[in-house]
Amino acid sequence: MFDDIVLIADERVLQIPIVENGEPLVDVSALPPIRLSERRAGLYAGFRLVRQSVAEKLVAAAAALPSGVSLFFEEGHRPVWLQRQYYDRYRGRLSLAHPEWDAARLALETSKYVAPPGIVPPHSTGGAVDLTLCSAEDVELDMGTTSDGSPADSDTLSYTFSPQISEAARQNRALLIEIMSAQGFVNYPTEWWHWSYGDRYWAYQTHQTNALYATIER
Repeated sequence: MFDDIVLIADERVLQIPIVENGEPLVDVSALPPIRLSERRAGLYAGFRLVRQSVAEKLVAAAAALPSGVSLFFEEGHRPVWLQRQYYDRYRGRLSLAHPEWDAARLALETSKYVAPPGIVPPHSTGGAVDLTLCSAEDVELDMGTTSDGSPADSDTLSYTFSPQISEAARQNRALLIEIMSAQGFVNYPTEWWHWSYGDRYWAYQTHQTNALYATIER
């Protein structure tokens, strides 16, 4: 049922031009409606940075949540050097687990979880975010998997519309989908937690003539 998913490294996505609009990066830790996870802090201090429009949209999305529920922000900007580490590590895991896969299959399966570092990865533009929902006590809501569970670890449970998750998880995902979509974000369908605005994948999904954000290195 997932055969029609367009992956992030699809040629139809990569052919979209990028016209950088010059928006600065903004620190989401300064935005009170958003709760901040510190899981990625040890990898890269800039994980809390996103483009200005993304930050504004996240605040609006957080404001649309019911009382007692908050956005729990996991990761925004990710430099290409860190993206390469993520990609190589996951590709290596898949290669060991599936020695029968050729290079093309390995690249395809890897891109379901980590974008190749050479394609202007969404996180490296500052336009992509990984996030979930939490209670007022920062307890993460049941979303069916953790917000860093790869397809390899969870079968297809990480897919946004997986039919295998519980009803509670389905409802929580539906809430996240509702508030993020209302602000113009698009989801990467193999990762329920990954949302973006202004990158190539957003441009493809929303039929824009160009993306707004190129890679930012810090």
